[in-house]
Amino acid sequence: MTTAQKIARIAPFLDPLLAQHAVSRPGRPFFLAVTGLQGSGKSTLVSALQEHLNAQGKRTVQFSLDDLYLTHEDQARLASQNPDNKLWSHRGQPGTHDLDLAQRTFTALREAWHTPSSSTIALPSYNKSLFLGSGDRLPSSAFPSVPVTPRIEVVIFEGWCLGHRPLPLGVLSAAHKSSLNSPASRTNTLREHKLECVQQINEALEEYDLAFMGPQHFDALVWLEAGRLEWVYEWREEQERGLREGGRGGMTKGQVEEFVKGYMPAYELYLPALRQGFFKELEEEGAGRQLTITLGRGREVMVEQDSTLDLLFPSSYPSNGEMLTYSPELAKLYRHQFNVSYADAHDSEKLALFARAVVIASSLLSPREEPVLRAVILNLDKFVDVVLRATRHPNRETQTQGLDALYALVSHLRDWRIKRPEVGPVFVG
Repeated sequence: MTTAQKIARIAPFLDPLLAQHAVSRPGRPFFLAVTGLQGSGKSTLVSALQEHLNAQGKRTVQFSLDDLYLTHEDQARLASQNPDNKLWSHRGQPGTHDLDLAQRTFTALREAWHTPSSSTIALPSYNKSLFLGSGDRLPSSAFPSVPVTPRIEVVIFEGWCLGHRPLPLGVLSAAHKSSLNSPASRTNTLREHKLECVQQINEALEEYDLAFMGPQHFDALVWLEAGRLEWVYEWREEQERGLREGGRGGMTKGQVEEFVKGYMPAYELYLPALRQGFFKELEEEGAGRQLTITLGRGREVMVEQDSTLDLLFPSSYPSNGEMLTYSPELAKLYRHQFNVSYADAHDSEKLALFARAVVIASSLLSPREEPVLRAVILNLDKFVDVVLRATRHPNRETQTQGLDALYALVSHLRDWRIKRPEVGPVFVG
């Protein structure tokens, strides 16, 4: 799906929210958050969305969380003062941004509608290429100035960790312990960091949440969700390869691996809660304010059955007859988040398959349809059993049955979404 097609999908989501906002909060800008993994296409999408909204007569400005990074000097000081915390050794995680600058910028934009018409707002700017790629924020004298007239109607703020919410200490500790007890992998990096270091990140995120990044500061959120978390390594390497080939520097493949690993613990900790809804604590007031767009490996929107199959099966028909493999870590995360009790709690394969079925169901249903999603999850037994047979007794017949069951699940969910019946049991197969 092209950027234009994504805009066509986002526009129907935004239009009623913008209309409602114009009535309920006349004059005040509408704040839209756009979030997603590194390399998911946030910047490209935001630029196109800004152009789309401006063409509609809604003056729109945008800026990025990246522009709020600490200066090079302050970042170096943070790293030297916390030598044991590798997560603060370079820019990226909560704690490496200028909190005061963020608050001042948000306040200026929020209050722009009743400031003198001749006023301007300075938007921060960060240059990642300075200091051999370590980056530095530009001096305030070089910040671009945005006039407040004509009136600013929409502010788009994009960033890799927007939508992340701080976790209670008990939940954080449990997640860290679970990570330590699970095998090391590219998507289980939390185990590489001390709990105290992770707590520092969580405490910084709590400050961000209160100051400028919590749901109380936004009117809507668009999340470009990756079908598989590990794709972030490929996406970031693709970006850096483009820089290298264009003679604009860029990290080596090994450097990309280590750089992305510096962000991965936050993805592991905070993305499961984002699936439940950024605005969920606002209850009815927050309904319908989050749009999740699930992306395939090529950043296409996952709408076709083949894309959904790729999420469940690493390869649909293994030629060597080996058992399909799944991620028990993913399973545990989704079981925890949806608070689903399951009879076969010690069957890691079954749990992992169950979790991937939850991922599929979640990607096909909007946040406001959570009751439907819960009903689907609690009635997935037959689907899980059919596909599990394909993994434990791999042959053409059992795997065909497994694929048929998956197609039936996807078809049933799509029909349900269209018809919107009362929540009831689901029959799959």
